Parts: sequence; structure tokens; C-alpha cells
Amino acid sequence: MYTTTDAIRVLLGNSYEACQSPSLRLNKYLSLDSGNEKQRTQEINQIVSCCNKYAKQPPLERKFTRALSLVARLAGNLIVNQAGGILENAGLCLDPLRGYPYIPGSAVKGVAQNAAWLEWKDNPSAELALRIARVFGYPTQHRDLDLVLEKVLPPKMNALAGSVSFLAAVPCSVDGEKPMLDTDICTSHHPNYYQGKQKQAYDDESPIPLVFPVVQAGATFLFQMVPLLRADEEICQDARRWLIDAICNCGMGAKTAAGYGWFSFDEQSSEQWLQMVKERINKKRAERIELQNQQRALEEKRLKDERVAHERAAEKARQETMTPEEILNEKIKQMSGEQFFTRIGQFCQTGRLAVAPDEKAALLRALKEPRHEVWEQIRVMKKGKNTPNWPQIVNEIFTLHKQLYNGEKMS
Repeated sequence: MYTTTDAIRVLLGNSYEACQSPSLRLNKYLSLDSGNEKQRTQEINQIVSCCNKYAKQPPLERKFTRALSLVARLAGNLIVNQAGGILENAGLCLDPLRGYPYIPGSAVKGVAQNAAWLEWKDNPSAELALRIARVFGYPTQHRDLDLVLEKVLPPKMNALAGSVSFLAAVPCSVDGEKPMLDTDICTSHHPNYYQGKQKQAYDDESPIPLVFPVVQAGATFLFQMVPLLRADEEICQDARRWLIDAICNCGMGAKTAAGYGWFSFDEQSSEQWLQMVKERINKKRAERIELQNQQRALEEKRLKDERVAHERAAEKARQETMTPEEILNEKIKQMSGEQFFTRIGQFCQTGRLAVAPDEKAALLRALKEPRHEVWEQIRVMKKGKNTPNWPQIVNEIFTLHKQLYNGEKMS
């Protein structure tokens, strides 16, 4: 029996070999046959192969400024959410988008709270009970602990929210190594006895190996806790200590008594890994900023080029409608002060440096209005050695002014 339509099997194949989503392959795309253990084993092997091939690294650049982070290495195979899913006793928590295995935040909080409760059992003090309630909230679901808290908490306080948020634990690797899935076997030697078909368990039954997926030992997981507004330093340290105690001494997930789900933690290695992640994040951020700056510079250059091209086109169109007199006026207007002064000094020159009559008229117009200060300067200047003959130039300008302006004197 298939769990999908014929159209999906046409696209992905009868064994869904073209499926690139480990989460869909585990939870949606299955071939089920009740009692067919061989087919069930084949399905699990295909799911494990799909995950190992297509699962991606989780994004580790989470923006939690106050997050308490630690890294621990999986010392035994990990089973999480085995009872979930369509395939019986073959569940696993896989990210729906990237396909990597993870440990839900509720499970992380649960084992940390259990470690805190075990510490309280060894030292059942009211002070420790209050510290547990501040981290995990109240009621704690541990009867003896809640009875103590009922006496020390304010009378009307029926519930208390925890001060730390436990995030899902995700696999992590700086070198890009992915956490691998594998298959493990749990063999039932007395199936008829467990199913109630016979009253006693004898050694004459055929063992039935039950295959299930696991996360291979050796994978590195990142655990993160986010302190809430009410959390102080003591709360943060308690939460971190209980979480380390839980994953190292209690285990995570199913079958911990059989050696599954145990972690090893080394403070120095954890700090080194977190520092490497921080450096990688800073490098990516710097690269992203550099790319943004380059793109911004390119965009500014493009806009500038467009503006210059538009201005040149507008200037060209304007010049096409200008009279020769207006063109000369514009040319002289764009001269620097030194260039203008030099050209006035050539007013009476002949030969190569001679000033054409229409340019003389344009220079005169400039002396009358926009550059009148030059006229005031040269009209009192005298001829010197290796300098223009300024008195002659002034007389020439006076004469030209009378010609162009009907005998009007140059002021």
C-alpha cells in the first residue's frame, strides 16, 4: 500500500528514489505492507540513504544576543521521536526544510528539568526547589517537589513561568561534515509472549529483528538556551549546569538505559568550537557588508553615469538651439578666472593668439556683467616688462564698447 497518489509516484518513482526531502520521505512518502518486515526494513534503509544524501547543514547564525550556547558530542547512537510517524517504531525528528536530525526544545527542557529534580532528591531543600521553579516554572510535574514549592511560594501563586527558553538542539560542524543516519536493530526473542499469545516466554520462538533509524554516534550538537527578562546570572548558571548534567548523565531520547543518546561534553572544546563559529559568522558578515558596499558603489556609479549622460544630452539639445553669440557667452562663462584674465591680456594680439571679433564682443559682455571686477582691475593697470599692454587693451575695449553700444561709455 502506497501513501501517495499515482501522480507523485510517476514523478518520484515507485520507491520514491527521486525524492530529495528526507522529511517527506520519512513522514509522507512510504510503501506500507502490514506484517512485511522485509519491506519495512527496505523502507528504513531508503529513508536513511535519502537523509545522508540530501540533508543540509542547519543555519548556525542565529541572532540571539543573550543565548547560552554549548556544544556536546554524541557518544552513542541517538533515537528521537521513534514512536512518531506513519512507519511504526521508525520515527525520527527531521527538519522539514533542510532534512537534518534535531532534538526538540521540549525534549531538551524535559531532560534538564529531570536532572534538576534528581539533584533536588539528593538535597531536598526549599532554596533549591525555588531555583528549579525559577528556571523551569511551576508546577514542575514532580509531586514531592511541587508540595515543597506550595509551602514556600506566595499563597495565591498557582503557577509560575520559567525564565529560560530551551531551543531545539541542532547538529553542527565547522568543516561542513553532516550528521549521518544509520540503522540499528532491536530483536524481540519472545514475540508471542509480548503479544499475549502465550503465558510464558520460552526459548522456542523465532527472534524478529526490528530495524529502526538512529543518528550515528560522533555527531556534534549545538544546545542553546535563551534567558528571558526575569533571568539573572544564577538562573542562567543553574540552567546550563542542569542541561550538561542531563545530556552527560541521563541521556537524550529513547533507550538511554541501553546506551543510546548519551553525550560527552568538554568545556574547552565547546568554547573553541563556539569561537570558530563566531569567527565564521563575522567573516560572512564582513563579506556580506563588502558585497553590499560594492553593489552600492556600482549603483551609485550607474546613477551618476545616467545623470551625466542625461545632462550631456540636455546640454547638447540646448546648444543646438543656441545662437553663435550664446555659444560664445557659454564658452567664456566656463573659463576659470585665470583663463579669462589671460584671454583679456591677448585682446590686442595678432597672429596665432589673436582674438576674433565675435570673441572680443563676448569678452566685452563678460566684462560688463558677470566679471566686472576684472574690468575694474585692468583699467588701472600699466604696461610692465613682459606683461600685456594694458592701457592699449583698455582703449581697445573702450572703442569696441562705443561701436557695439551706440557710443555708450564703458563704466
